[in-house]
Amino acid sequence: MKKDRLFKAALLSAGCIAGLHTVNRHIYRLATVKKHLTAEENSSFNWHGQNIYYRVHGRGKTSVLLIHDLTPAASGREWKRVVEKLSTKYTVYAIDLPGCGRSDKPHLTYTNFYYAEAIIAFIENVVCRKVHVIASGYSASAAIAAAAYDKTKFSALTVINPPSLEKLSTGPSKKSELARALLQVPVLGTMVYNIIFARARIKKIMKDRYFYNDFLLDESTVEEAYEGAHIGVADGRFLQASLSGRYLNFDIRRILSSLTLPFTIICSTDYAQEEKTAEEYEKVQPKAYTLKIEHVGRYPHLESAPRTLELLFKILEADKNTSAF
Repeated sequence: MKKDRLFKAALLSAGCIAGLHTVNRHIYRLATVKKHLTAEENSSFNWHGQNIYYRVHGRGKTSVLLIHDLTPAASGREWKRVVEKLSTKYTVYAIDLPGCGRSDKPHLTYTNFYYAEAIIAFIENVVCRKVHVIASGYSASAAIAAAAYDKTKFSALTVINPPSLEKLSTGPSKKSELARALLQVPVLGTMVYNIIFARARIKKIMKDRYFYNDFLLDESTVEEAYEGAHIGVADGRFLQASLSGRYLNFDIRRILSSLTLPFTIICSTDYAQEEKTAEEYEKVQPKAYTLKIEHVGRYPHLESAPRTLELLFKILEADKNTSAF
């Protein structure tokens, strides 16, 4: 009798797992069928056996590297509204970081140092000369780390709405470790990831948190984020596991204080506590220069491309001495 109950329980569990697997595969097909991202022509750079996707725009004498925010739903398409104008004067590289978008998404624990290494390797092997790096959101900390580790690769660094120094200094906890472990569980972790990155949830977060005026959020941006999160059959869950586990947090205050290259912060005055965050960065790095933009959210380059371009051209064309701004 006991054996029968155990057998039935095992059979039920196997059926549930098979059902979840089928649902997960169906979600993947729905998310990627329109090919908003994968239809684009691409180039890739192989690093440690992983293909890193990128696109090159323009043929200017000065090189610019655009690095998107660090989330599984992000990709180089974050820069779609500014890249064409920038490429009229500069050679512009837009990258999909490992674990994001169209790049490979290895099953590993992602860290700040991992991304710093990837950025340095990309500049060294693809750009092949000094480059002005412009990094958005959470990738700003990795770009700062990369510039501190090898400043010979950078002509200057600009960050857009970087995370607070306090947040970056918060390490893993029991709760965050549990969240990380759950996302790494096969089938079940994939289902949790699919819930986190459901299309409706992505749209709501973008409207509520990332855009000041949610009427400016177009459906193509939502679709690109949704597809990007699911390319690779939810392999982006390993990056999300590292983010949820706080493994990408890294106290950058010491390396930030050591930066000697031109360093600019663009902050949205109406998003979160970005003005306060910019002030924190300036206290640690007194040579930092802050430019403010009003009535936009986390991604001013998506929400208000003309005003963002005005600031970016100002930064890129200015003398290396930040006092020239």
